[in-house]
Amino acid sequence: MASAATWAVLKKALILDFGIQGAGFLIAAALKTEKFYDLAGAGTGLLLLYKSMQWGRATFLRQKIQTGCAAVWAAR
Repeated sequence: MASAATWAVLKKALILDFGIQGAGFLIAAALKTEKFYDLAGAGTGLLLLYKSMQWGRATFLRQKIQTGCAAVWAAR
């Protein structure tokens, strides 16, 4: 079972993700293009990786390695 701190980080990430993606959708729908929406997806992923490391105060090497690998993949 996940701790209360883990759920708090996930809740913050969920709110941030839905906010950014919602704004990206509104812009994409208004401009009738998916260019910005696709770019917002990658940017949101990178931002959430960074913020979750900050919020969770990741101290384990495994967490840092996994986050680094996901960041490299998102930045490709």
